[in-house]
Amino acid sequence: MSCLNHPDKKIVAYCSMILFTSLNPERMKDLEENLNIAINVIEAHQKHPESEWPFLIIADHFLKSPELVEAMYSKLSDQERVTLLDIMIARLVGDEQLTKDDISIFLRHAELIANSFVDQCRNVLKLISEPHTEDKEALATIRLLDVLCEMTSHTELLGYLQVFPGLMERVIDVLRVIHVVGKDTTNIFSPSDSLKAEGDIEHMTEGFKSHLIRLIGNLCYKNKENQD
Repeated sequence: MSCLNHPDKKIVAYCSMILFTSLNPERMKDLEENLNIAINVIEAHQKHPESEWPFLIIADHFLKSPELVEAMYSKLSDQERVTLLDIMIARLVGDEQLTKDDISIFLRHAELIANSFVDQCRNVLKLISEPHTEDKEALATIRLLDVLCEMTSHTELLGYLQVFPGLMERVIDVLRVIHVVGKDTTNIFSPSDSLKAEGDIEHMTEGFKSHLIRLIGNLCYKNKENQD
């Protein structure tokens, strides 16, 4: 599968097509033992986002294996994590409804995403001291929050996340810290009336605050304990 790293995008597409059509449950198990191939697919999608085959491998095969996603996630670079999380979001917000099997799988993904966010959410605060640096670790954490917002928009996933240990408390804690530092000093979390370009770091941090509030609202939905 070294052809996944080939500089010719046509060769990468052809290689990805062969891999897509040859994957089955047994071979997915093999990928858990050989994570480099799975990571190469993520890299191929990063380098060639216009090619549908790497995307389809991730969306239609990788995301259906919580074991592979969990094993792979810790090995990915922060930029590769953002790529994987973007495809997870695309699946959650897509026109195709989640089936019962999909819900069972995404409940497993929800555990990984929530645990990762609880552990890493304070990484975003690095942007206070380094506002002009696109800290990849912070951006990956921002994307974890985006995934949680979309997950809690699905009733079947919401209940699990509403009682996830430490999630509600950590979201409130980070929002409180961002609010305080935004008032006390001039930094990337300070209120601003200036327009931001879509996708730039300041735009993303403004989205982070609004998504924290959105997630709190979702976690409180019909849940008296969280409301209190």
